[in-house]
Amino acid sequence: MNNNKTKAIKVKLANLISATPRDMCIRTRVNNRSFDLSKFFNQEHLQAFFNFQTQKLELSAAANRLVLEKELNELSTVNSFLNYLNENEILIPKTKQDKLIKNFDKYKSIIIDYILNKSDNQKRKIETIIKRNKNILDNTGIHSLYIGGYFLVGSTPNNNIQLNAPLILYPIEVNYEKETCVIKHTNDNKFVINEKLLSFLKKEYGFDFIISNLVKKVMSSNDVNLLIDEVSKLLKINFNPHDLVISNFVDSPDYSLQNTFKINLNYVLGIFEPTGGALKYDLEKLIEMDIDPFVNKQSLSKTKFINDEINNKPLVSLDGKLNIYQKYAIRSALMQNTLIFGPPGTGKSEVITNIIANALIARRSTLVVAEKRVALDVIMDRLQDLASFTLFIDDLKNKTEFYDKIKWIADQLENMYYDQTDIDNAKNLAQIDLSYTNKSHDELKNYFSSLQSLINQKDSFQTTFLDYLSLNKNVDGELLKFIKDNDSLVYLKKMLAHYSFKDISTMFDKVNEYKEFLLKYKINPNEGYNTLKKQKLALTEFQILYNTINFLESYGSKTNDLLKDFTDFLETSKLNHNHKFLRLIDKNPSLLSVQKTLLDQIKNQHHHIFNLNFLKYLVNNYNKVVNFVNKYHKKNESSKQEYLLDFLKKTNFFQLVSSQTENLKYQSSVFVDIMSSFIEIPESNQQYLIDIFKLKNDHILDQNVILTYFNSWLTEPHIKALGETNLTFFTSQELTELVPILKMKSDEYDKINKIINFEREIINNSDYLNIDLQQLVNDHRNNLLISYEHAAKKLAQQYLQSLKQILLNMDENSKKKIQEIFAIARRDVKINIPIKELIASYYHELKIIFPIWISLPELIAQLLPLKPDIFDYGIFDEASQIFMERAYPIVYRCKTNIVAGDDKQLKPTSFFINRIDDTMQDYAHNDNDQVESLLDRAKVALWPEYHLRNHYRSVHRDLIQFSNDFIYDHNLHFVTKNGVKNNALEIINVDGINVDGINEVEANAIFELLKENIDKYSKIIVVTFGTKQSSYIEQLIQKNSVEYANINDKYNDGSLIISNLENAQGNEADLVILSVTYGKGQFNNFKGNFGPLLLDGGSNRLNVAITRAKDKMIVVKSFLASEMTFNQDNPNAVILRAFINYCDNIALNQNDNFIKTNSHVYSLIHHDLQVLFDKYLIGNNKYFLVKNYDVGSKIIDFAILEKDTNKTIFALLINKLSFDSSVSSLFENIDNYWFINDRGYNCYLIDEHYWIKNKSIATKQILNYLKSI
Repeated sequence: MNNNKTKAIKVKLANLISATPRDMCIRTRVNNRSFDLSKFFNQEHLQAFFNFQTQKLELSAAANRLVLEKELNELSTVNSFLNYLNENEILIPKTKQDKLIKNFDKYKSIIIDYILNKSDNQKRKIETIIKRNKNILDNTGIHSLYIGGYFLVGSTPNNNIQLNAPLILYPIEVNYEKETCVIKHTNDNKFVINEKLLSFLKKEYGFDFIISNLVKKVMSSNDVNLLIDEVSKLLKINFNPHDLVISNFVDSPDYSLQNTFKINLNYVLGIFEPTGGALKYDLEKLIEMDIDPFVNKQSLSKTKFINDEINNKPLVSLDGKLNIYQKYAIRSALMQNTLIFGPPGTGKSEVITNIIANALIARRSTLVVAEKRVALDVIMDRLQDLASFTLFIDDLKNKTEFYDKIKWIADQLENMYYDQTDIDNAKNLAQIDLSYTNKSHDELKNYFSSLQSLINQKDSFQTTFLDYLSLNKNVDGELLKFIKDNDSLVYLKKMLAHYSFKDISTMFDKVNEYKEFLLKYKINPNEGYNTLKKQKLALTEFQILYNTINFLESYGSKTNDLLKDFTDFLETSKLNHNHKFLRLIDKNPSLLSVQKTLLDQIKNQHHHIFNLNFLKYLVNNYNKVVNFVNKYHKKNESSKQEYLLDFLKKTNFFQLVSSQTENLKYQSSVFVDIMSSFIEIPESNQQYLIDIFKLKNDHILDQNVILTYFNSWLTEPHIKALGETNLTFFTSQELTELVPILKMKSDEYDKINKIINFEREIINNSDYLNIDLQQLVNDHRNNLLISYEHAAKKLAQQYLQSLKQILLNMDENSKKKIQEIFAIARRDVKINIPIKELIASYYHELKIIFPIWISLPELIAQLLPLKPDIFDYGIFDEASQIFMERAYPIVYRCKTNIVAGDDKQLKPTSFFINRIDDTMQDYAHNDNDQVESLLDRAKVALWPEYHLRNHYRSVHRDLIQFSNDFIYDHNLHFVTKNGVKNNALEIINVDGINVDGINEVEANAIFELLKENIDKYSKIIVVTFGTKQSSYIEQLIQKNSVEYANINDKYNDGSLIISNLENAQGNEADLVILSVTYGKGQFNNFKGNFGPLLLDGGSNRLNVAITRAKDKMIVVKSFLASEMTFNQDNPNAVILRAFINYCDNIALNQNDNFIKTNSHVYSLIHHDLQVLFDKYLIGNNKYFLVKNYDVGSKIIDFAILEKDTNKTIFALLINKLSFDSSVSSLFENIDNYWFINDRGYNCYLIDEHYWIKNKSIATKQILNYLKSI
């Protein structure tokens, strides 16, 4: 490390021994956590104790109030009274003694009350000090109960800092033996030096001495006078140590003379932290060695561990129920430095214990450390049978428990005396193996891999699998099945090509049109195709030639009348049997109408000449007339008249025509014109022309009437429509093929075409789409549970067997050392060597016997040498609460380190006000040691991060919803336990006021709640937002300890914990009662001061407080969110107000037991399932259906609930695929299914595509499942 880079860690080192003027080691005060021993013991007893001539001091009578009161009242004279006080070292002021001597009877009772109150206060103070020391010891491993002696008193010249500091301190323990308070030495007749004072003096005066050298020099001689001499020389104090006498401690001595010091022989019992402990020395060495233990040795991607999980690489689960996020974290932790974020209730402890278990299988050693004993207790409890191989070092004085554990191991190993059979057996059991082969896991993996592959593929139509599913859902299932079964799609394509339809819709329109045509006119499809096709062809020709369709449309039903008239005409004219005539008009249907028209034209033009007789003449002389006309036009004009008359005479014209015509005989041109026009008439030589001429109703000669006469089908009812429509004609076979699918529209054909094409090109009859996911997932979980049933017990047994092999293969020296350990453990505990010495001498061998160590950082530093890689794994729990500098030496001792914690919970807590404010330090940009906590240090070291997400602690969403929304950015997974009603979070608003940090109304309300709930819950935590409030509630418990003994008993045995914001982390309880404490002041003014909740880390403190409850949390508060005033720019204040507002909203609805749903969730099969369940529940008054049931951060697609209890009896989850679906995400979906299932919901899992492809089968399976429950 270069100098710039080490600057931050050097400041952190100074934190371990730095002190402010307020530190008890710099300016001692007598308060509720300390007292002056000279006021309780005489000089003789104190001198004997501190000269180690006696090992204990006793506060006997004063500790037992009842005995004291009785004995004092029995004293009848002033002398006996004063003698009693002297014998029991009960000191009272001289003024009170004088009053007692002056008037014993008057002042006796007053003095007794004074003594009793003093006794009560003394006992409370002692209990407070004992509790405080235990709290610090449990949380840091640092013993902090000392008696300070030889006080340096004075003020410094530069900063005028007032010192009243002990030069040395005696580590002690204080306990009650029966009713007597006993103070004992704990450190083998040795004192410790106040290194904080030395560090302070060095900094203040710029002394150049090396503290560690001075400490070693004094401690090696164990002579306090040597220290006094050194300090006297430094500060130029002139006095003789032998002249010192024990005197009363003065809280505020005379500091008027700067840089003038003296040493007083006082003895003050209290809470001190005089040294940085072993961690300080370790950190000094690491800095000196230029070592950064946080350098990441290896970094593997998350993908590797995701794939390891997918591929089911061996990983032991102690209960078979690890969720997938826990598994990812464990897999990473076993291979590299790893940072695990574990929000409240997400199973961080389970992750740690399973890391330990898997390390044990690999014969790796593990060290678990935390700053708080409660966190270590949790790990120890969860290890189950593996605890037998765990060295839990939290109390170096408890030799019995320590050596008993070694003796148990020795017994199991038979003191290492084995015969050949044992050796052979041990060889066979040398390798620990708890791996398993889960066929269903491989099936799941293969299934999901196939689905992922399917999702990523496209067919020639660019159809994806998700498109395919959507298409399936949006077509008629029966129609699709028919088309598939009959290969109709191929036939359709042939038809499209054959008839040249542009699309299927056009074809189906034509088929339907043809089908309706046949149906309307009752035409047999078997006969219709050829007949209609011919008719249509003829009709089309007729329309072109004769405009027949228009005729039929114009005349409609009159067509038959015209046809009848025409037939009558033929009969009357005897033409009906004239085959020549019939052939003629059949060939040319318009002939008659043309002839009639031309005749009428002649008649109309020459009506005065042309008549029936004239026509007869022409018809009968047709050939002559034709010959005449031809010759006539060749004649010259002069001869034409004559030629005409001659012709007329010869042909008897004048005999045939009327006399009127006779008169016109000289009009030659008229006659010639008539004859010429006549011969122009087609077939004018036919006799029937005479009949036509006579015909009055010439409509019957219409060409279409004649067509109809020869084509009687033209009178059939369908002909008109046939002519008007553009029908396509289909054979009866074609209709048979097409009719079942005629309801299919063009877009549906396109969909079905895409479906079938995708199946043909991509799916290829793959069986995996017919897999029942519910069965497969259940098999997978059951196999896991069976495989890992009693896993801890099996692992412990196998490790014991493998341990035999390890011991057998040891070299003789190592074997000898282990046998020495076993022998030492069998000694009498009273004479056995201290735990610290045994560990120092045999830690390597102990690590083989006990591969799992659990302890506090300080103890590890004390017990083990500062060497790298002593442990294979180092696990740091609640790492957000570990100061980075306190972790440095422990990280160094471990090869691979796992840091577990939550940066949204409490930051490190200093029990002593001694940290250096380094926010203004000028650090190098790359100095990662600037951070405060171990968790932050791992974060900036870029260790791989894994986040645990599934929240298990809270039974109801209301207990974790706020933290998820406002603290964890909606990243937690949580589900209300099935059947839990909406009263898990109860809000009680009271009219309380905050006076000097105490809200008596809230405190009394909480005591009432304790009376009501103390026997309902196994464990209760009361968390107050202020330390004074928690102390006040404790006093209420103590005051009412007799009347409410059940509350007091639970308080004493730890089942009832009274906590504040700073020490709630790591605890959980069935019931948590929260006292907000803050609010209006005694003058009804709202105080905007919310203490540490508004300071840096305030939201972390709030988060810890509100996430402790498992079953229920009751919030007692004295104000509403609308009454709050605060700085909007303070994010901690914003979150606090949001929480109070959250509580206010809960209070408004806390009696409602409503069902919450989410309307934004959709699946392709929602409608089908809705229909299924609605039908299933018809007539059932016991249950009701809820769609998209919102149970927390998860949604149940369909839930069937009991009406009376709102308990879910059936929960259906739909496994939906998306383009983002991967094998890992599908496994996470299964994890989600089990998460909901394990919260008490009877879950049924179905693939969306399974329902779409196998609807009838899936329906039966779901209904059968419903019947089974």
